[in-house]
Amino acid sequence: GELAEPLAALGETAIMAGDCNAAPWSAAVRRVASLGGLSVMPSAGPTWIHRKLPDFIRRFAGLPIDQVFSKGAVTIHSATRLEDAGSDHLPVLIEFSLRSDGRQPEDEHQSALAANAQLDNTGG
Repeated sequence: GELAEPLAALGETAIMAGDCNAAPWSAAVRRVASLGGLSVMPSAGPTWIHRKLPDFIRRFAGLPIDQVFSKGAVTIHSATRLEDAGSDHLPVLIEFSLRSDGRQPEDEHQSALAANAQLDNTGG
């Protein structure tokens, strides 16, 4: 498709994020990752919210359709959903670093998974 060429042209180290209109486990997200040689970061949780739902339900009733992809020397440390900013998507704050040696980590999402588990345990 039209994404194959730009994704294949990404350098050895890249981070990419956006509204994929697809969950992280979907074929579409797996295809984007495959075409770009990217890993999909574990989901920060539901980011698309139905505007008409009551506030107390909206953070839990959405869909995880905003994805973060990375490869190469990028280490993603955390992904946090922020408070509603007026869009039908919650903002996502990504904290990452670039390793100067350029090597890929043994488990590139280990720290992100730990951060997400910690958020889940604290109700974040």
